[in-house]
Amino acid sequence: MGYSHPMKTGNPQNTTADTREPAGGSGSRLRLVDSYWGETEDDGTRIHTRVNLVAPNLLSGELSGVDIGYQASMNEVTVAEAERSNVALHPDSTELNLDAVFHHDSVPDWWRSHVENDEETEITVAPTVDLDIERALDINLPLTDVSLRTPALHRGFSTDVLDSVPESCPQETTVLGRTVFRVEDVEVEWGEVTETETPVEVEATVTNPTRFPMPFGDVRYEIRMNDVVVGEGDVETGGFPADTTKDVEAQAAIQVDRLTEWWPTHVREDEDTAVEETVLEVEFYAAVGALGVSRRVTLFEHSDTVETSVFAR
Repeated sequence: MGYSHPMKTGNPQNTTADTREPAGGSGSRLRLVDSYWGETEDDGTRIHTRVNLVAPNLLSGELSGVDIGYQASMNEVTVAEAERSNVALHPDSTELNLDAVFHHDSVPDWWRSHVENDEETEITVAPTVDLDIERALDINLPLTDVSLRTPALHRGFSTDVLDSVPESCPQETTVLGRTVFRVEDVEVEWGEVTETETPVEVEATVTNPTRFPMPFGDVRYEIRMNDVVVGEGDVETGGFPADTTKDVEAQAAIQVDRLTEWWPTHVREDEDTAVEETVLEVEFYAAVGALGVSRRVTLFEHSDTVETSVFAR
C-alpha cells in the first residue's frame, strides 16, 4: 500500500546564464568567489560570502573609504542584503567577506512567484560599490559620493515537483487482506495561486472492486516538507457503490505562511554543500468502512526529494 518515488525532482543546474564574472565595461567588477549557508536564527538564515572586487584605476595606490554591499532577489522578491563599510581597495583586486541574512518572511512571496513561473526562479545579485571621496582622499571638502558602476549577477534554478507524481502506477488499499479500492491514472497540476495558498488540483480514477458500497468518511490530506506540515484539510467526496469505477476530483493546498518554518530545514549550515534538499510527502487518508470494520487508511501517498541550488558552484 502506498508508493514512494525516489527521483530527485529539483534541478540544481542554472536556468539562466551564470555571469559571476561580468566581462568588459569601465566600472568595477564584483565576483562572488563562494557563498554558503550559515547559522539559522528566528527571522533569518545567515549567508557567508567571499567576494573579489576589481576596482577601476582611480588611484595607483590603495583606495580607502569604499562601501561595498549587495542585494539579492529571487524572481524580483528581495531575500537578502549585505553591506560592509570603509573598505580599503588594493590597486588590482581586493578579496573580502560579506555576511547577509536571508529573510524567512520573504519565502512565501518567493514561493508564490516560483509556482506562478512554472517552478522556475531567477536569482539576481545587484552589487553596490560607493566611494566616499572625502574619506578616501582625507580632505574636508563638500564633495559628492560616487557610486561605481557594477554589473548585476544572474543565475537561476528550476524544480519539477508535480511532474514526479506517478500517473499510471496503481495504489491499492486493503482491509483484512482484501483490496477495498484502487487509485490510478492520477493527474495533478497547480491551481490558481492566491495570497495565502498554492493549490494542487488532483484528478484520479478510483475503483471499488468489492460487493459492498464503500463510503469515504473524514477524507483528509496532509502535505509535509521535511516533516513540517505545510498543508492539511478536508476533501469532499461521495461514497462508491459496489463494483464501480469513477473519476474523483480533489484539491490540496500548501499554506504559504507555513513555509517560513520549512525554509530553515531546507538549507544546511555547511560550507561544502551546494544543494538544498527537501523530502516532500503528500498523503490522502480516510476512515473506510468495509465488512463491518472501520479503519483509518491511506488512500494515496507520494514521496519525493526536491532539490534547489541557490549557490551553484
